[in-house]
Amino acid sequence: MALAQRAGMPHQNLIAADRDGQIGWTIAGRLWAQPGLPDGFGRFVAPGAMRREWLDPDRAPQVLSPAQGQLWTANNRQLDGAPGELLGDGGFDLGARAQQIRDRLSARDKHDEASIGAIHHDDEARFMKTWAARLLAVARSDAATHPTHRAFVQLLENWNGRADADSAAYRLVRQARLRVLDTLWDAWTLPALGDRQLDPKRRIRWRNQFEYSAARALDERPGHLLPAAYASWDALLLAQLDAAAREIAPDGNLGGATWGAQNASRIQHPLAKAIPALSRWLDMPSVPQSGDSNLPHVAGPAFGQSERLVVSPGREEQGWLSMAGGQSGHPMSPFYGAGHQDWVEGKPTPLLAGPVIHRITAHRD
Repeated sequence: MALAQRAGMPHQNLIAADRDGQIGWTIAGRLWAQPGLPDGFGRFVAPGAMRREWLDPDRAPQVLSPAQGQLWTANNRQLDGAPGELLGDGGFDLGARAQQIRDRLSARDKHDEASIGAIHHDDEARFMKTWAARLLAVARSDAATHPTHRAFVQLLENWNGRADADSAAYRLVRQARLRVLDTLWDAWTLPALGDRQLDPKRRIRWRNQFEYSAARALDERPGHLLPAAYASWDALLLAQLDAAAREIAPDGNLGGATWGAQNASRIQHPLAKAIPALSRWLDMPSVPQSGDSNLPHVAGPAFGQSERLVVSPGREEQGWLSMAGGQSGHPMSPFYGAGHQDWVEGKPTPLLAGPVIHRITAHRD
């Protein structure tokens, strides 16, 4: 860990374990220090911030052998207080994905390759269940007189709580959440930031941490924070739910607007991006995907688990490594896309090499 803290590399989370079972977390890569300036985000924007000095590695934030006996990271915030301030704002992800990983780890005293692999594919959408409950409550409020809202109620009541590829309910809740956050952000920031918020190229957009402020407002419903265009908080939620349904199902077929249709994989070769006609030979097939950003099975059209590695030292024979593409970079090779289907279906691909199929022998002239 001390070596990682001195490394001249882009910052990355590092979790390490030694032969005695001690575990630790730190940030790999040198941290920027500004003597005489605050330890927090202010040191990046204060006058004189162009003076570049490095933080003493002995002060690098770290977590060593925590009492719970386990560590996890999903680009979430690991520390608060003075050690956390050394990292500044950091652009942390929400803690939803990390929290779910923590809970899965804590559910068992011991894990094996199968149980850890199952966490990779966990697409339960715990984070989105709170949003679904909010939306279901307002849809029920006038379902008796509003046929569209009755359809919302039926869809949300039958949701299995997962970001499944064939789920229309998840897609509806997700889209409605984004619309609510956009609406609140615009209403709250326009008075302070002015017309720049009306310009798509200049506007400041909300970041992950805005979730906390928005969720508190939705739960406590203070009148002074309700956007002026809406008569009540229920009206705001219903308006965004209606708009979300129109966006994902313009033809009115809400049940057919599945999450997988929006979240289909798009794994492209760089050359095919420039010359689309080559896509049929160079790209991986596009398939509907389960998973999303705020849960363990992180998956987007062009982002996600590019590889899934599960291995324990000394048990390499039981380890597995799944990748979205094969080992060969030649599109005519049978190994160009080898393993892709296992990656799609969540099947474990053995880590160690199998029987020799081809051999290249080099001879000196």
